[in-house]
Amino acid sequence: DTIIDLNLLYLYLGMDHQLAGKTEDMVYCYKMINPKTLINSLNVNEFGGNPSNQAFRMMAEAMYGLTKTGHSEEAKKIVNSFKLPMNRSSLYAYAAVSASVEKKEGKLVQQFIDSAKIEMDRAENVTAGQPNRPLVAYALAMQSPEKNAAEISRLIKNIPQKSPAFRNTCRSYAFNGKLFAAVDNIPPSISANDQADFLGN
Repeated sequence: DTIIDLNLLYLYLGMDHQLAGKTEDMVYCYKMINPKTLINSLNVNEFGGNPSNQAFRMMAEAMYGLTKTGHSEEAKKIVNSFKLPMNRSSLYAYAAVSASVEKKEGKLVQQFIDSAKIEMDRAENVTAGQPNRPLVAYALAMQSPEKNAAEISRLIKNIPQKSPAFRNTCRSYAFNGKLFAAVDNIPPSISANDQADFLGN
């Protein structure tokens, strides 16, 4: 018999219910996800043949949605479907940002950040890019851009694309109501287009 992989369907439905505040429906859909085949959802290619960022974001939203509603074991199944610590770190960092945006209690945000750091430290022989590092930096910035400034700087110091990371830091200052600091942290000597992009963020 042919088994149809419905994970993408449940990811989309769960996210829609999550955005609509329909907690029971969200949990139902996310619990229907099959962790054993979840990674296959990344095979939907985007630009340049890259794995689907949208699918990854929805997996992170599913993990976050399950955790914040007390379904931690189900959330762990989603995290554990990824073998690479770098990917697990990114999931936790994304969830930390989402929790900050929703102004959840600091304990939940810190839990996600701690998990993201633990997974980041588990990565070995890293030769490729590390997309989790700017995500962890963003999570720290959303938590407190001033308190975490030194750690944020360390995380983004050697990444190839620094501009998005700098934008996220400025964005986090603005999110926390510190508009002067947000503008003050825009790097000097950038193009007018980049300046507009920073101000937009």
